[in-house]
Amino acid sequence: MVHHDLWDYDNTTAPQLITVKSKGKTIDAVAQPGKTGFLYVFDRVTGAPIWPIEERPVPQSDVKGEKSWPTQPFPTAPPPFGRQKFGVDDINPLLPADEKAYIKDQILSARNEGLFTPPAFRGSVSMPGNQGGSNWGTAAANPASGIVYILNVDEPSLLKLDKDPPIGGGTGPTFGYGRGGRPGSQPAPTSPGQALYQTNCSACHGADRAGSGSVPSLYNIGARLSVDAFKATVANGKGQMPGFGTLQPEDLELILGYIANPNALVGGRGGAGRGRGMGGSVVTGGPVVASGGAPAGQPQAGGPGRGSVYGGMQGPPYPAGLDAPADRFFSGWGVSANAIKPPFSTLIAYDLNKGTIKWQVPIGDDPEYAAMGMKNTGARGLRTGIMPTATGLVFLVGGDGKIRAYDEDDGKVVWEKAIGGSSRGIPAIYEANGRQYLVISATPAPPTGAPDAAPATGPAAAADLPTGWIAFALPEKRR
Repeated sequence: MVHHDLWDYDNTTAPQLITVKSKGKTIDAVAQPGKTGFLYVFDRVTGAPIWPIEERPVPQSDVKGEKSWPTQPFPTAPPPFGRQKFGVDDINPLLPADEKAYIKDQILSARNEGLFTPPAFRGSVSMPGNQGGSNWGTAAANPASGIVYILNVDEPSLLKLDKDPPIGGGTGPTFGYGRGGRPGSQPAPTSPGQALYQTNCSACHGADRAGSGSVPSLYNIGARLSVDAFKATVANGKGQMPGFGTLQPEDLELILGYIANPNALVGGRGGAGRGRGMGGSVVTGGPVVASGGAPAGQPQAGGPGRGSVYGGMQGPPYPAGLDAPADRFFSGWGVSANAIKPPFSTLIAYDLNKGTIKWQVPIGDDPEYAAMGMKNTGARGLRTGIMPTATGLVFLVGGDGKIRAYDEDDGKVVWEKAIGGSSRGIPAIYEANGRQYLVISATPAPPTGAPDAAPATGPAAAADLPTGWIAFALPEKRR
């Protein structure tokens, strides 16, 4: 599906097993959504594509010593589910004028030649982006009807090569605000902890620590994680969050101190940029899990800023004796969650009996844009599972604290319910004593508004919205 992957376009979504009717035949098929925005469909007995997949010429790398693959596979059907280009006309019109100008300048100065534009020293535009398209747990199917559902996220990436590995395994130059995509610029740091936070954390969790979409809030973090648990999570990563193995224990303490009390002027050493790698042989700490498991890193010698720590995106050393380039070049994920115009996330239904898109709708509202009166923008960075039913309902939790049921026929919302936070993971449906249940998770969120307000159990704690594991049930059958 991707040759010589330079873009992090690996397949992370589980393939869907379906039965389709094509050319008068019933075919057992498998449908694989990609980060590329394509849905690849194969006969799962023979492996042959249901519709032709063509090898087409793509732009070539201009980096000395790099040879990118001359062609890439393009499905002729079904049509793409995600946007595969990001140009000046696609910039989010809701952004401030100075940010739009900044993003425009980045687009015009970077390589921007389509879906498979290789990473470059001057930057290259990658769309739907390495965190976009279909990602972890974002597809489902009605196997009997040949309908496949996909949660798509459009998140353009700026892939800019550098000799220094990206801090924390993924941050780096990006369009505008970075992955968190929060309106407003970051203030000048007033403490070492804030400087470290801005360098390593704010691109995802936001300058105000509130998170966005599936990225959790850091408000009241001390009540949810012990100091040791916080350090282990940041150092080793968890879920979709990468590990920041190059940060020192004292750096983690400064970051935690800032998150817990952002208005305090914390003294001590430190500052932005310590995570770039240190000379000599370094072993990053700790087991991945408390019960044992693999170490988070291995020793590796090297000079400053040349990937002297094995972890994140630096990678292992080249094998001994290999005729390898003297320099290695890296690019962070470079993702921006709101540089592109809404909707940021959509739910798509494919009818694979015809090889067409049946419908495509925005997934609710982005909370920040909803507060400004804007609707149907879809949430940024959304990753939640889809649960279809045999009766034609499709359940999905949006990034706005609401679970919805969509009509399989047209994508219209037929039911919705507010919950006390955001949800990550895949819903479950089961039956007990003749009654059907749908279960989701909901993580409590901070109150909206002032970041440093007193903690609450949810964005509307007074409404007593449910959190934790939430079960919905069909009415009991009358005897």
